[in-house]
Amino acid sequence: MAVINEHSPQSDIDFAMPFVFSLFAKAWYGDVSVTAQTENFMKILLTILFSLILNFTNAQFVTLSVDTVIYGIWDLQGKTLNINGKISGNVIIKNAIIEANRYAQIFDTNVALENCKTDNFSVAWYGAKPTNTDNSEAFQKSSDMCIKNNIYNLFIPEGAYTISNSWLLRNLYNGRYIPWSLHIKGQGNIWSNKTLLRYSGNSFAVGMQLAKGVIFEGIAITGVYSAPLNLGQEYYFSDFPVVPGYSGLVIDYDGTNLTSGSTGVRIKDTWIEKFDVCYDISPNGVTYNADIIKLENIKVGNCRVGVRSGQAQEKGNEINNIVAWGNTQILIQIGKSGKWQAGHYIVRGGNIAGNVIQLFDVQLSGWNSFTVYGLYAEGIARLGYFSAQTSQHKIPIELDGLNIRFAPQSLAGKQNLIYSWAQRLMISNSNLWYYGVVGDTMTFAGYCTFNNVDFGLSKWQNNYINHLDYSNGNFIIKRTQ
Repeated sequence: MAVINEHSPQSDIDFAMPFVFSLFAKAWYGDVSVTAQTENFMKILLTILFSLILNFTNAQFVTLSVDTVIYGIWDLQGKTLNINGKISGNVIIKNAIIEANRYAQIFDTNVALENCKTDNFSVAWYGAKPTNTDNSEAFQKSSDMCIKNNIYNLFIPEGAYTISNSWLLRNLYNGRYIPWSLHIKGQGNIWSNKTLLRYSGNSFAVGMQLAKGVIFEGIAITGVYSAPLNLGQEYYFSDFPVVPGYSGLVIDYDGTNLTSGSTGVRIKDTWIEKFDVCYDISPNGVTYNADIIKLENIKVGNCRVGVRSGQAQEKGNEINNIVAWGNTQILIQIGKSGKWQAGHYIVRGGNIAGNVIQLFDVQLSGWNSFTVYGLYAEGIARLGYFSAQTSQHKIPIELDGLNIRFAPQSLAGKQNLIYSWAQRLMISNSNLWYYGVVGDTMTFAGYCTFNNVDFGLSKWQNNYINHLDYSNGNFIIKRTQ
């Protein structure tokens, strides 16, 4: 193992010059004194020689092939640093272009980087690996160094990583949050947990604050939340235990020193389960923004709520291709956390199964609408609750292209399939059937307009309905004989 106390190149020349001069003089002249003119000539000659050596070195790669301990500041001055061993010690590496195996550790967590570059940073570089009992420090150090050095790509290799502390993705300057951007990529997808974070703490697993243009993909996150077992009809009428703040992935978790929020975040090819809330947006009750958020190819399960939002500036947000598998009370909840305001959300496509009780819990206020296109679900107890908290209750809610197979009453009991206090709730171009059952009666409570909806081979009963509009002639009912 090499040990280096690092100085600047010029200080090395100044330090070495008297010794080199003395040795050179003895070799050239013997043990005799030299004139001042000769001494000055030799100094000039040696300075040129050292400059040539430094210039030659500056033009080359610097390679560390063994474990090395370095102290102080190591300024590479733009050189490429190829690391095959591990660097440890209290050192700041400056102005380096880093190249290394992205599956190997190359830094101790005491090593800091300043104005360094690399195409792909890896959490393995700070020692993250599946065999560790806790990878919290390695993950935190990796993201902090990427954000500080404006390194955009952070890679998480395949494996299951235990973390006990919340992974805080944020940029702090003098104690205040400032914007940051990062592309965090694992090796999993919506149906694979090849890159898995196992969270053993009691808060949230991963939190972003004031994220701008961030991409988070290919990563599964699992906690320890225990959803109730499905032991019969009681399960479909139950409220799951609430564990405040226990979420898988949170966008804008803190409202203590700013009001601005994240923008343009993309969460894709992720799988989160065993939390009170899997994807939690703006729960802090203070910040704004959290707009243009895209959740794409996401999976939830074994949770109380799959996706939750909480304030009105969440505009232009989309949930595309959502999959749910595992005991879940509510798939998507809008306007019932944080500031208790509804953002603007569009849901496009998905496949919902595996003991999900309710698809939607939507409380609109202000001016934001809620729209769903092309969602498939089977075995659910009810479509959900819809309300529009304005004096006229006129905010539009549109559910289009649904293909729903409700759990039969023999399994889930007799349910109101819709509770609606939104006068402009419209369900169009959809199939609403009981799963494999002919004789169960469908019951809807509240306001709803049906347009070109097929209720399958079921009786239909307008019990407790205050308003039902099917006057356009596109309403289809197939009653049992």
